[in-house]
Amino acid sequence: MGVITTATPVFDFLAEDHPFAGRVRGFRARLDERTAPSGDRYQVSSEVKGRRTSLGFALDRFYCSMQAWNTPGGEPFESTTLYWSARHGAQWVQFPAEPYLRQIPAYLASLPSHRGGSSYDVLRYVPLRRFTFRAAGLVGKFKRPSRLQDSAGRATAVVAAAQRSSVAVPAMRGVDAVHSIYFQDAVDGPALSDLVGPGNVTDLLGRAGQVHAEFHALDAPGLPVAADALAPLEDVVHSTDWIAALYPSMTAWLYATRDRLLATAPATSAAASGTCHGDLVLSHLLVTDTGCTVIDLDLAHIGDRYRDLALFLAGLPADAPALATGAPTLLAEAERAYLGAYEDRSGERLDARRLAWHRASAELHQLAVLFAKDRIRLDDVPRVRALVDSSVAAAR
Repeated sequence: MGVITTATPVFDFLAEDHPFAGRVRGFRARLDERTAPSGDRYQVSSEVKGRRTSLGFALDRFYCSMQAWNTPGGEPFESTTLYWSARHGAQWVQFPAEPYLRQIPAYLASLPSHRGGSSYDVLRYVPLRRFTFRAAGLVGKFKRPSRLQDSAGRATAVVAAAQRSSVAVPAMRGVDAVHSIYFQDAVDGPALSDLVGPGNVTDLLGRAGQVHAEFHALDAPGLPVAADALAPLEDVVHSTDWIAALYPSMTAWLYATRDRLLATAPATSAAASGTCHGDLVLSHLLVTDTGCTVIDLDLAHIGDRYRDLALFLAGLPADAPALATGAPTLLAEAERAYLGAYEDRSGERLDARRLAWHRASAELHQLAVLFAKDRIRLDDVPRVRALVDSSVAAAR
C-alpha cells in the first residue's frame, strides 16, 4: 500500500506566498491521511480551477485522485479522490461513487461477473467529468447528462462521414440516456504514443499527418460549426491570465506575448476550415492491422484546421514519453514528418504564418492545462517560451 507524500507532491510549483498555497497545503495534509490504493498500475490525477474576481483569480475547485488498476483485492480499478469546491467544501469520493456521474454505481453493479471477477476494464476516469470502460467488445463512455447528447451527436456525425472516406473510426453502438452513456466498438491495437521512438518517428508521425489530413477532409455536415472568430483570442487571454495566476514569475513575458498575439491574429478563412478532431493526440491514434483508427471524437467540430494542427503539435511532448525525454532533435524530426505528410496527403502547402500564430496560441493553451493539472515540468518551460517567441516572430 502506498501513501501520497512528498514523493508525489501536489502543486509544489506554487510559491509559499502564493494566494492558493495555504489551501493547497491543507489538501496535502488531508491526502497524507489516506492510504492510496495499490495495483499493477498506479497514477495520481489532479486539477485546480479558479474563478475570476475583481482582483484576479480565486480558487474555485480542486481534486486529487489516487487511482490503481488490477488491485490485490481483485477489483479492476480503485480510486480515492479528495474533491473540494468553494461552494461545498471538501469531501472524499470513493469510486464508483461520483458526485456528478451518479449513474456509474448502478450500471457497473448490473454488469455480470466473469470468472469470479469483474466483466469490465477501466480505460480512463476523470473525476467529475467522464468515465470510460470496456465490456463485451464495446467501449462505454459515461458523460455528465448535460454533455451526453452533444458528445454522442458529434461522434455519430464523424462516424457517418468516415463511412464515405478512408478514415477509420469506431462504430457507434447506441446511447443509454438513463445511465448517461454512449457506446462504440472497442478497437484493439496499441496507441502511437506508446510506439514512437528514435527508430520509427518519421514513419509513425508521417502516418499521423496523413490521417489528420484525411480527417480534416471529412464531409460531416452534422457537426457544430465553431463560428466565433473571437474564440482563439479569448483562449489566448484566458491561458495567459491563468498561467500568470498560478505562476506569477512569468507574468511580464506572458502579457507581452499576449499583446503581440492579439495584434497579429489571422483573419477567419474559409480555406482554413475543415472537420477538426478537437483533441487529436498520438494516444488517440490506435494502430490496427489495417492502419490507424481515430478515437475520442467527443470534441469534433467544423473549425480552423490550423488550430487543430497546432494543438496536436503542442501536445506531442506531454502525450509521447519518448518525445518528452529524447533529444530535442527527435521532437523536431517528429514535427517535420507530421507536417510534411499532412501537406503531401492534403495536396496543399500550409500557410506558415497562420500556423505559427496558432502554434504560439496552442503552446500557451497547453502550458495552462499542464499547470492546472499539475503535470508541468518546470525545466521544460524555457523550451516552450523559446518556441512561443519564435512562433510569434514568424507570425508577423
